[in-house]
Amino acid sequence: MPRNVEIKAKLSDVNYSIQAAEQHTKSSATVLMQEDVFFDSPRGRLKLRSENNTKAELIFYERSDQTEAKACDFVIAEATKPDDLKAVLERALGVRCVVRKKRMLFMSGRSRIHIDSVEGLDGAFLEIEVVMREGEADSDGVKEAEELMAILGARKEDLISVAYADLLLKKNVDEGARC
Repeated sequence: MPRNVEIKAKLSDVNYSIQAAEQHTKSSATVLMQEDVFFDSPRGRLKLRSENNTKAELIFYERSDQTEAKACDFVIAEATKPDDLKAVLERALGVRCVVRKKRMLFMSGRSRIHIDSVEGLDGAFLEIEVVMREGEADSDGVKEAEELMAILGARKEDLISVAYADLLLKKNVDEGARC
């Protein structure tokens, strides 16, 4: 199963982080409009992601909810008929939450740097995914993620342990609404 090490944080200065990402990667961002439909799943997280209304993938992943950099095992399948697949999964499992976001994607070697604006959440977020090689120690990915986090201006006190869907669900429960 493919594996990455990831870290997520709320950004205190998104403009600084964007400039730092551009300088570090020597490139501008690829802008993606994404919608993730999270389904109720007996284990892990299962989501159908559509991107820029042109591509769709079914993604299953398992990771611990901790603020530090953490390993994530995942499987991705291309969805050639996403509307049909969504209807089947919705009937079989139920929809847990829908996350819509604008993602600025930068590549740094094997690492994906995401600067995200999430509909329904205040502020901007940083997500770093270090794609691991077969048999590589998680500690190598953790070190790389933490180095990138420092370059991009994310602070340890701003780390987030859960998925955007979980943040939206908590916010909406606190406000008396449904995700």
